[in-house]
This record gives sequence, structure tokens and C-alpha cells, in this order.
Amino acid sequence: MSMWHTYWLVVFAALSVSCTWCASSCPPNCTCEEYVVDLNVVCNGNDSKTIPDDLPLDTTYLTLTGFKLPVLDLRVFGGLKNLRGLRLVSDEIAQIEGTLEMFTYLHEVDLSKNKLTIVSPRTFGNTAKSLGLVDLDGNPFHCDAHCGGLLSDSEQCDCSINMFDCICNIEWLKEQVKQRPSVWVGVRCQVPKDADIQNVEIHDYWCKTKWRYLLPIILACVLFTIGLIATLVYKCKKRSRYVHLVSLYRHTELVTEEQLNKLAGKLGKEWESLAIHLGMTKAEVDRFIADNNRNTRVQIFNMLVVWKNEMGEQGTVGTLVEQLKSFQLDPEIYGFLEESSNSD
Repeated sequence: MSMWHTYWLVVFAALSVSCTWCASSCPPNCTCEEYVVDLNVVCNGNDSKTIPDDLPLDTTYLTLTGFKLPVLDLRVFGGLKNLRGLRLVSDEIAQIEGTLEMFTYLHEVDLSKNKLTIVSPRTFGNTAKSLGLVDLDGNPFHCDAHCGGLLSDSEQCDCSINMFDCICNIEWLKEQVKQRPSVWVGVRCQVPKDADIQNVEIHDYWCKTKWRYLLPIILACVLFTIGLIATLVYKCKKRSRYVHLVSLYRHTELVTEEQLNKLAGKLGKEWESLAIHLGMTKAEVDRFIADNNRNTRVQIFNMLVVWKNEMGEQGTVGTLVEQLKSFQLDPEIYGFLEESSNSD
């Protein structure tokens, strides 16, 4: 046997072992074909809603078709560090999360026949400049002529880089197609009309300028709120100060005989002890009783008038209330003195 025959036998044996390994490690409903340095994995979803979680880590070309993936999270492919081609065809993808920047060697992306109405610059990142093919054919892109508005879907604008200078997503996509038409293929607008994206006029009236409109509104609302709070605080303080001054005035106002008469009508047998508490002697109390031995209210009233006269300028409502409190008299008896002050 010649040396060349031996060489080819070794090569075929190696390929056989490689294919056997490939077949045994391939996920269900997938085919794995290895070509020297490339591993091509093709999976049929059969309407499955989950992506196989045991994809070979050395996969270089991955094709998923027939899955139901309305929200695709690119991070599920994070372990495929050698990925160079990603084909996600007819998978009902309407939204993409994550970024293709995680795939250092990625060269081809096929997202055709899905349900994408918009794509974000964040999805591609810097990879957008190095890709050799981006197939977006068969997606119903919405090319809103005004690229958003105050009440529009926030997904139409990308503010991840600078919140004060957002990017209109559909305008960004049109720019990619314009700059590299041989790379970004199949992009057609379903809304407002079925047409090649390059033939649809798009004006960014909102993404780049929305903060110019929002900031004055926000600032006006903040200033209005601050002004309103300041006004309420001022009024509350003014009212509190007014009530305090009125209270001080009423408590420093001399008690009237009308008030003393009303208080006399509310007092009972405890009035004699109260008289002693107010500084009068037992003899003075006996004289009040003897002078009007048939009318208790008059006895009490006379005692209170004498107290007021002896106190002079100190015979105020406030002084009387403090004396009644220190005597531990029931507040219901003298409460009218404070209530009349507040109501006045």
C-alpha cells in the first residue's frame, strides 16, 4: 500500500469519527454537519416555543426554522463564541432582546420571514459595520413618516447612547440599507405603503427633538409644583401664626363677669376647695357662704369676682384656665373658656 493510500485512509477514518461524534451530540430535531473547521447546525422547531438548550458550543453556523419565538433573547446563544452565521427564518419573531455584539466572528444574519416591524440599533451595535449579509426579507416593517410622536410607541426611538439625542430606529435602518445595499437586503415597508425602504421618505420629527419639547413641560410642572407647595406652606404658617396670636390675645384678655357667672353655674361642692387653691382663706370662704346662704351660685360667683379683683391685670382667661387645670378640675367644666377664645 502506497503512502497516499495510507494518508487518505487516515483522513476518511478521522471524518468518520467526527461525523459519529457529531451525530451523537446533536440536539433532537437538529442535524449537525461538520466541515473541516465549521460545524453547521440546522434545527426544525415544529412550532416549538423553546430553543434547544444543548446546542454544540463550537457551532459556527446555526439555522433555526419553524419555531414560535415572538420575543427572541439573543443571550440564549451566548455560549456560541465561534458563531459566524445565524439564520432565524420563519420563527414569528416580533421583538429582539440582547445584542449581536456578543458574537465576535459573526458575518451573516438572516432574519427573513418573521414579524419584525422595527429593529433597534442596539440589536446590532458595532456589528452592523462588520456584517457581510443581513437578510430582512418578508418582515412587515412600519416606516412611520414622522418617526413617532408624543403619544407614539417608545420603541420607535432608541435613547440608549444619549437620552437627549435619540435615534429614530426606522431611519437608522434606512441609512444602513442606503450605505450598504448589497449587505442589508429585503427591507420593505408595509406601513404606510408596501415599498422598498429606500423609496419611503422618513422624517424624524420626534426622536432627536423630543426633549426639546418635554424639558420645558417638565420644568414648568416642577416649578408649578414648587410654587404650589411654597404657597401652601406659607398659608399654613400664616394661619398657624394667626391662630397662635389670637390664642395669646384671648388668653391675655381679662376674664369677664359673664364668663365667671357661667363658670359659677358649672361648679359644685368642690368650689370651697377651689377657693382655697386660688389663695383665699377659710374665713373668706365662710363669709361668702354667710352673705348668700341660700344661693350657692352667687357664693361661687362672688368668690371668683374677688379673685379677679385681687389678681388685677393678671386676672386673665389664661391665668384662670391654668389655675383650674392645676386644681385638676374636669376640663368639661371650664372648656368653654378655651372654646370661646378659639371661636372668636
